[in-house]
Amino acid sequence: PITLAASWGQAPNWQSKISWKAARVFDPHIDDPKKAFDSLFSGMVSAQPSGTTSSSNETLESLRAQNKSVLDFVKADIDTLSGRLAAPDKVKLALHMDAIREIEKTITSMPSASGPQPSCNAGALSTSITQNASDFKRSIEIKMDLIATAFACGNRRAATLLTQGASGGRNPFGSPNHHDVSHFKGTNPQDVWAKIDAWYAERLAYLAQKLSDLQILDTTVVAWATEIAEGHYQNGFVIPLLGGSALGLANRRTFTGNNSMSNIWVSIQKAMGVKKDTFGTKSTGGITGLYTGA
Repeated sequence: PITLAASWGQAPNWQSKISWKAARVFDPHIDDPKKAFDSLFSGMVSAQPSGTTSSSNETLESLRAQNKSVLDFVKADIDTLSGRLAAPDKVKLALHMDAIREIEKTITSMPSASGPQPSCNAGALSTSITQNASDFKRSIEIKMDLIATAFACGNRRAATLLTQGASGGRNPFGSPNHHDVSHFKGTNPQDVWAKIDAWYAERLAYLAQKLSDLQILDTTVVAWATEIAEGHYQNGFVIPLLGGSALGLANRRTFTGNNSMSNIWVSIQKAMGVKKDTFGTKSTGGITGLYTGA
């Protein structure tokens, strides 16, 4: 798996983590898109230019400076593979290669993450996001591009994207922050809250479209979760799921009742081939009807 954060320099702690390797062990996240790209795709570099002893990362930086692609190193292999594939698979391969090149072009033009990081101060953060909402939006979307392409190319099978930290939360429209809005602070908090949720839902739609474009939405399961509840009242909490129809997940349905997050993951892991009835401490075999496989 790979864990990505949407562009801030906060050290790993319970507020900035959503993925864990073991009890009390954080799963390290990556917020620099260039580092994420190198982590995901540098293994595709099968050879280096004649006469050089550069590391893989140095080679990638050199390629970017020359406006070349990591795919240049494996073009012959890709052409050979394409010649052996049936027509539908050739189309998929071409889509996947185009997606990698598209991401390369995007991140090559992005500023280095070694520059100034967003402030952890709530006021400064609010101002920064208001003035640079498009940057935050693009940061989320480029991470989604990386995840979708890694899935499509088979480089990863699982990913976590954390778009905002806990006990605060980014309001892309200014202040108060997302957490304070959930406690009904500020002017017209319910309207502001709906506006914030709609903004994040648009990012979810972006990911769904990307997965669909790469022809892997039906074999991918996306769970959209949030810590933001109505004044810590968590009954009736909604977790939207996307995709997975080819894996046996029921689409276009609403499941109610006394379900738990653990049961959501049980149903998802069954769809992924892990035939276990437990996940965590509050699972009871999954959500009835969500996974329709045997």
